[in-house]
Amino acid sequence: MKTTLLDEISNRDNLVKAWKSLSKRAFSYGLDKVTIEEFGKSLDGQVDEIQKQLSDPKTTYKFAELRLYLADKKDGGYRPIKIPAVRDRVVQKAIYDAIYPHLDKKYKIDNPASYAYIKSRKIEDVASRILKLRSEGYRYCCKADVVKFFENVNKKKLLKLLTDALPDTSINELVQAVIANDISNVDLLYYERKTGKAYKYDAIAGIAQGSPLSPMFANLYLADFDAYMLGEKYQIIRYADDILILTKNKQDAIEAYRKAHAFLKKIKLNLYPLRDDIAGELWKKDGKYSYARTLQDIEFLGLRFSSGKVYPANSSYKNVMKAIHQVVDNRSLTLVRKIQSIGARVEGWSSAFAYTTEETVRLQGNDKKLNDALERMLDKHNLQRKNKGKSATKTLGLPTFQSALSTAKAKRRSKDKKK
Repeated sequence: MKTTLLDEISNRDNLVKAWKSLSKRAFSYGLDKVTIEEFGKSLDGQVDEIQKQLSDPKTTYKFAELRLYLADKKDGGYRPIKIPAVRDRVVQKAIYDAIYPHLDKKYKIDNPASYAYIKSRKIEDVASRILKLRSEGYRYCCKADVVKFFENVNKKKLLKLLTDALPDTSINELVQAVIANDISNVDLLYYERKTGKAYKYDAIAGIAQGSPLSPMFANLYLADFDAYMLGEKYQIIRYADDILILTKNKQDAIEAYRKAHAFLKKIKLNLYPLRDDIAGELWKKDGKYSYARTLQDIEFLGLRFSSGKVYPANSSYKNVMKAIHQVVDNRSLTLVRKIQSIGARVEGWSSAFAYTTEETVRLQGNDKKLNDALERMLDKHNLQRKNKGKSATKTLGLPTFQSALSTAKAKRRSKDKKK
């Protein structure tokens, strides 16, 4: 008897594999409030129950409604993150593993333009490609952003793209349920309180940012766009809905925007309007437009490109400190947890930017801010230090950005030598 997609995702080994590959923030949870940590402690029983529900021919697996989290955006608004229950994440990851090869075979999701959510590609690869193209004379760019991409994906079109590529119909209802799923009534008040407006359910457009399947959905929905732009011979780099097209002159960058805009309109998406950059400063403001300009000092994916070198973007320095301040102010965390979390953030940031050019002054500035945040944390916990001449960073045994970056660069050099 032929194995169906439902057989694949309900296979116990595949469910365990899906669990192992999930992103595991210990205290992450869905609407049922079961955390990753709690789920892991009863893994065998949880997987058995999921398998039983998926395998029962009399019923269809039911996904819980999504928990809403509103993440701050740099423009002052909020990005709605819709989080599935952990058990549902396991099922979605199993679905991903089963259907990705079929989707890639039909639509070429893993194409030369796409860099987000592709296992073989990293942000560093984006940096390398941009610097290489710059050296070949591509000194201009069109940087274009899709207006509320995840909120505007057409559900019907997405579902058709998916089901047309699958070898059988055994999981069509599950896939449709994932696409249609939305937040619970419990979170409506939270949304209204934070945004000042009522939440609107949309049966036509929108996919949940926060689902394990959403990244693949994004690449699938834009695969035809990638093919079109590559067919037009553009040097395009797309990271989900962030688009950068490198050209040899400004007029070509403007024309690239026009072609991209016209194509995306056909699939119910819009780019932010194109703004000229005569003053050289417009692009630094709120980012609510696209632009065509020289490649000098552009920021893309947390990186800044300048004179043939790549640096952490200005926003990257600010964002890591914002995350650290959030840890400091988190009343639910013990001091030990805070120290561990802050150390992990400093080391994680440094590891992520180990390949960039070092900026001593910027690192020193962040180290001062880090020490000030730690001083404030100690005050919050009513702790006094005997040696007040010693920095809070040293007192707590935490790395500075300078030391962590130096360590990360040394590890990188050692790894490169072994290759």
